[in-house]
Amino acid sequence: MNDIQKHILDIFKEIAKICKANDIDYYALGGTCIGAVRHSGFIPWDDDLDIAIPIEQFDTFLAVAKRKLPEYLKIVTPYESRHNPLFFIKVINVNTTMIERCFIDYPDMYGGVWLDIFPLAGIPKERKKRNTFYHKGIWLERINKKTSLKFNIEKSICGKVAWLIFFPFRLLPKGYLWKKWKKELAKYPLKESVYTGHVWESKMTYLTFPSEFFLSYIEFPFEDTVIRCPKGYHEYLTQFFGDYMKLPPVEMQNSGHDFDGGIIDLKNSFQDYRK
Repeated sequence: MNDIQKHILDIFKEIAKICKANDIDYYALGGTCIGAVRHSGFIPWDDDLDIAIPIEQFDTFLAVAKRKLPEYLKIVTPYESRHNPLFFIKVINVNTTMIERCFIDYPDMYGGVWLDIFPLAGIPKERKKRNTFYHKGIWLERINKKTSLKFNIEKSICGKVAWLIFFPFRLLPKGYLWKKWKKELAKYPLKESVYTGHVWESKMTYLTFPSEFFLSYIEFPFEDTVIRCPKGYHEYLTQFFGDYMKLPPVEMQNSGHDFDGGIIDLKNSFQDYRK
């Protein structure tokens, strides 16, 4: 592991401890799941860790974690920042700094080394209801992104026009769209649904999976501990990535986060950079 991954692993161990003690389910997602299966730990070039918690346990986790997490760890939700374009939460190490370039102009989005936690909800079985669900989620996610960031972040004409169209939504309270979407997700508990998926992003239309993949878990070695992956991890990862056991070309071996022009400082808090 590199130094960033060591900090992330410390966060994960605290989260896993809370989940185990309170019978809260979680599942490794995406690259974290691949790392567990293919590398028995982090993908070598990864710089975060992704897990999902069933929507019916999500608020329980938040309540318990706020009480039980060590002082150096903080839960960050869309309610804290006017400029948060995300429909999920993070747990960050407040003694460190990791700021992507896209957030460098938004001090309220500064944070430390993080772990992402996503709400894993069901998706309606009936096609018409499912399409309505997709439509609502995609538009809420798009509006949230357009109204969270500044006009100059838009590079295309279409993006600039959309930003102007959605401008009135900037008058809504912080976290309003996230609250609205989470309330919608709560209608579809994971364990009562036929389908689930990446309901926190606009790609949910093709990142939809049978919920049976996630109704139980398998523990895989992960560095010096273990992590829970969905029991249907092979089917999930194959649908998502194809041949996930094959390493990508060298030029594609990156985390997808942009720190060129951002800040990484593992010895000083992001709060110092806000000042």
